[in-house]
Amino acid sequence: MRQLLLILFLFTSHSPALADGDGEAPFTTDLMVMDAGVMKPSRLDPETETIVVYFGASWCPPCRAFIPTLKEVAARWRQQKRSVEVVFFSADGSCDAMEEYIRRERMPWHFVSCRGRERMPAIAGLRGQPLPGVVVLDRQGRVLDTSYQNHKKSDHESTLARADAFTAPP
Repeated sequence: MRQLLLILFLFTSHSPALADGDGEAPFTTDLMVMDAGVMKPSRLDPETETIVVYFGASWCPPCRAFIPTLKEVAARWRQQKRSVEVVFFSADGSCDAMEEYIRRERMPWHFVSCRGRERMPAIAGLRGQPLPGVVVLDRQGRVLDTSYQNHKKSDHESTLARADAFTAPP
């Protein structure tokens, strides 16, 4: 329970960074978005009811093949004004690979920064094998569904389809 509450806290709060050389404390976050090719701090809407965590990597062909489906579903959720957010958690070995993947695929959703991945072991612990994977959380951080139910394969497309039940339109 404590681990899942930590997930909710980390997804919805900002943390101040150490002061830079000018003595100013830049405002940082572990949650980012790509806006016109630039990484910017972001924050989930506090009214978000459901969080769909997508686990993937640039080197993973099934992950790249899954992106169009995820984009289509996320766009439909936005159009229907559903209270759901997609968050990408990368399994890439480097920050450069992760950022290139986000840019190349034009991911329109939030992602956990490289630094954030290290500070979020509770979220990383939700990931199974293989990639891609999808974990659906409620606003309290409870797991509603996961594609890692049978540890031999990731049923990410079915999990995404079932997420519709947790993201009913207003």
